[in-house]
Amino acid sequence: MMGLKTRTHGDLLLRSLEDLKKWEFRKFKDKLSDLPYSDKCSISRGLLEDADFIVTKNLMIKTYGEEEALLVALQVFKMISLMGPAEELQLKMSQKVKLWELNRPEDIKRVPVKHVEG
Repeated sequence: MMGLKTRTHGDLLLRSLEDLKKWEFRKFKDKLSDLPYSDKCSISRGLLEDADFIVTKNLMIKTYGEEEALLVALQVFKMISLMGPAEELQLKMSQKVKLWELNRPEDIKRVPVKHVEG
């Protein structure tokens, strides 16, 4: 998955889930089903049982919102001692924030376009 540009929070979450081994993903979904986060209820075990990476990502975003879903994933990784995926996600999240800050619309200056007639 390295080298692919991540465009949205959902893309970043999906890439993090896809990087897990099969048993790690099962453990992730099991812990996720037991984890109430903030004022949100946990995602039911029945919905997660046969869910693939994409369905899991979509359930997390629907339940928590895009940004919060990343924080939930980070918390779950740490709770089940997947420190490598947790550190990788945290690094990608910090890079995404820096990129967003550099590309805010109010910071982008208009560059005049020269028309070339041919």
